[in-house]
Amino acid sequence: GIEAGDRVLLKTYYLNESMVQVPVASEFVVAAVVQELPSVVGYTVEGGMLVAACSEKIIEVFRPESDDVHLTMMDYMDHYSYVDIYLRRGSDAEALESTIEEIADRYRNSTFISYSEYKKETEDAISTLSTLVYGLIAIVGFIGICGITNTINTTIILRRREFGILRAVGMTGKQLKAMLIYEGLIFGFISAVSSVVLGLILSYTVYSLLRSEMSHLNWSIPWMGIVLAVAGAIGAGILTTLASSRKVTSLSITESIRTIE
Repeated sequence: GIEAGDRVLLKTYYLNESMVQVPVASEFVVAAVVQELPSVVGYTVEGGMLVAACSEKIIEVFRPESDDVHLTMMDYMDHYSYVDIYLRRGSDAEALESTIEEIADRYRNSTFISYSEYKKETEDAISTLSTLVYGLIAIVGFIGICGITNTINTTIILRRREFGILRAVGMTGKQLKAMLIYEGLIFGFISAVSSVVLGLILSYTVYSLLRSEMSHLNWSIPWMGIVLAVAGAIGAGILTTLASSRKVTSLSITESIRTIE
């Protein structure tokens, strides 16, 4: 119902640096009503901004000839505008989306984006990425635990003769098992501390390399992950020692001393 010559009061808002909505009211006179999406060119001239809505063929006609003309951002870089559409509770979203998408298809370079679908796609992408990351962490953790287990188990097997001699001079089976448990505890603790320190250094190094290009990234110490890593390393050391100590204590003193390395 708007025609050329009508006075229109446009009420809108913009977001300041604190993301607070600041209301704006502008009154203007309608000069013309176009049926197709026009090209828009803007120039900063003395006294204010001159904005012309026209076809690409006659844009040059509106270019001012004065020397104090400064081209705006629209003339030398990509730009876009958007309209947010909010639905009332209970509205038929599917019908409205199809209608709006049909309208957007009429205009050049116009795209309809459904935030609900975009949100779902983003959540699915984050879920997939999280699965990959946690899967990689699980594989690396499993390899680390296998390394601790293999090292402790090999060390105990190669020291059978030593354990036999200790039992021959009076050490009981319980004392031998307690000694091995303490060794496993110390080995797991040293492995956990060295892994955590090295992991933090590498993590901060990667963050330092990426923060210049991704300013939204933040680096923090993952305390929960550190606690789980330390507990897993110490637990692996103790459990491996308990399992391997049974093989040592099950042998007689004579068999242990005669073991050929």
